[in-house]
Amino acid sequence: MQLSAILSGRKPSLSWDWDLSRNTTAKLYGLLMAILLIRLALLAVYPLLDTSEARYAEMARKMVELNDWVTPMFDYEVPFWGKPPLSFWAQALSIKIFGPNEFAVRLPSLLYLLACCSLLIRWGREEHSLELGLLAAIVLASSSLGFVAFGAVLTDPALCFSLLLAVYGFWRVIHYSDQFWAYMGFVGLAFGMLAKGPIALVLFGAPAFFWLLLHRQWYALFNIPWLGGLALFFILSAPWYVIAEWKTPGFWDYFFIGEHWRRFLVPGWAGDLYGNAHLHPRAYIWIYAFAATLPWCLLPVFKRRSRWKSLIKEPLFQYSGIIVVCLLVFFSFSRNILWTYVLPVLPLLALMLAWMLLKINSSFRTILFSSLLLPALVIIMCIEGSKFDSWKNQKQVIQYWSEHKVGGEPLFAYKRRIYSAEFYSGGLASRLPENLDGLAGTRFYLIVRESYQLEGPDLKPACVLKQKITGSELYYCQL
Repeated sequence: MQLSAILSGRKPSLSWDWDLSRNTTAKLYGLLMAILLIRLALLAVYPLLDTSEARYAEMARKMVELNDWVTPMFDYEVPFWGKPPLSFWAQALSIKIFGPNEFAVRLPSLLYLLACCSLLIRWGREEHSLELGLLAAIVLASSSLGFVAFGAVLTDPALCFSLLLAVYGFWRVIHYSDQFWAYMGFVGLAFGMLAKGPIALVLFGAPAFFWLLLHRQWYALFNIPWLGGLALFFILSAPWYVIAEWKTPGFWDYFFIGEHWRRFLVPGWAGDLYGNAHLHPRAYIWIYAFAATLPWCLLPVFKRRSRWKSLIKEPLFQYSGIIVVCLLVFFSFSRNILWTYVLPVLPLLALMLAWMLLKINSSFRTILFSSLLLPALVIIMCIEGSKFDSWKNQKQVIQYWSEHKVGGEPLFAYKRRIYSAEFYSGGLASRLPENLDGLAGTRFYLIVRESYQLEGPDLKPACVLKQKITGSELYYCQL
């Protein structure tokens, strides 16, 4: 049977024809473009959300303001040792082009998605069919984690693209002795080191080892241009690490030991200088993986396993599965995880799910509904508005402060820093000092989240409530 008939919703026959019609190609391309355009349009619609997104956006803004392209700054006098700078470089460059706004800082993540989709389409076409690549790109772009993360200010999208480039390069050189893509694989590893650090080498190296072990293809290692590839890897990645340690001594100890050992093996690790530990039961990453691939992961469940179990014999399906399982097993031993930890292997999960959808003869109506479900929900939330007008952002608070401040009164956040307030104020907002002696006789504005109560014998009588906005209270104070 022709695939166009299947994807148009007509009842499939008992036979299956993998040939791709022009009509079906146009449908899949059109659907993918629609998803990407929706995500592009949404980049600037809702404000930056605390904590992680606004924090990373403010760090990129500070990189531009301070013209310091070596060390990302957590605060004006505090270097950020938690992540390498690749994501911040991209966000800062976007700010230089478009200005400090939501669109600018979110755009790089969407560009990483475009790059991932391009690789998936190429890979699927080379190994099976253009249809497989297009459908994998659609699954990636419209899955719950993909649609959210590839339009947010995060460091994970950079790692996702880097790992996909590395594993694709490995596949090409192992199976086809493709030297160009072998070098691009080393570029992917270098980007991974600059995006997240040594975790990129682990997520690439473990699956490569098990693949070679399973298929006994050790001889294929001789196809890899080790000398030139490693030279390229170190030329691209090593200089920043050397300069970063020279510029801010102590970076290596915190980053390599703290972030890559204690964070994952020490429950409730208290050494995090920039946030809080996210404590979960062990193996919770598997639940995150299920949630990350919604709604697509549900579709094969409702079909007999015999319809798609033959895919296990497909080499690319096996390789993708090994990559996914290696990451999930690796993070199963850690209790300090986030759901974005699944993102590096989400393109491989998308490839596997797309292959399953082809095997179970999913109709185009099903694919259309599944791919547009999450975008439609986000659009509804943006139209309704109040879902984003919460304590998770301070955009309206800063707008009110900018319009009503009389002179140069400073703006403070009560109890803890509010990163979205810092971003939207251009770095003028800061945490209220615990010792108020230095503010005696001064006037200032104070943001108090509704989860806190304004306290203190000196502070509370000196402050007058001016406005309640989006889950926060703005006070005008005179000590």
